[in-house]
Formats: sequence, C-alpha cells, structure tokens
Amino acid sequence: MSTQERRKFPRTRLDLPLDLNLGEKAIPSRIYDISTSGIRFRTPASLPLMSRVQLAIELGLGSDAPLALSGVVVRSDETPDDLGDPNPAGGKYETAIFFDDLTDQDHRQLAQFLSSRQL
Repeated sequence: MSTQERRKFPRTRLDLPLDLNLGEKAIPSRIYDISTSGIRFRTPASLPLMSRVQLAIELGLGSDAPLALSGVVVRSDETPDDLGDPNPAGGKYETAIFFDDLTDQDHRQLAQFLSSRQL
C-alpha cells in the first residue's frame, strides 16, 4: 500500500506558540504543523467542528505585527495517552483549522515563511 502524500500544500512541522481566539475566548495553544491551507495545533479542550477561529502567528519576517488569519475547525480530537507525551505542550486535543479566506498577501507571507523553515 502506498503512503503517497495527497495534500496539495506540504506541511511544515513547527513548535511555536499560537494566539487563538474563538469568539471572545482566548485559548492558549502551540503549533504542531502548518501549510498554506491550514494548521494543526494542540489545545487544552476540544473545539466545536466548523466553528470560526481567529489566529495570530508571529512569523518573524521583519514585520512587527503577527500574521492574522481565520479559518474553520475541521478536526479536534483527544490525543491518546499512549503516545509517550503525557503532558503535551498546548494541551491534549489535536485540532486542525482550514484557512478558508487567505488573502493573496497572507498566502505569500505564509509561503515565504514556510519556505524559509525548510532550508
């Protein structure tokens, strides 16, 4: 059986803090991986599927302001305790967001950041 990658945009593994807002609620989290189409991170609690979230990612590309993105929750699952990480940074729920409204400028900035991390 082939394990060929089917994603259109490759993921880049990261371990960075993430500012996440769901409505008026700020949720502490850590990035696990990211692509130009979405992001996967950990949270202390499950997030409702298809809920809209606001994200702020500090890319360190010479800009003072973090990249502000929004998207929808497409997965939020509790991670098994047998993964060897009893207290994962950010929480025990693995959550995935699909970026559904990236501007061309946001896409370029994110692609530039991701390509710099693959060197």
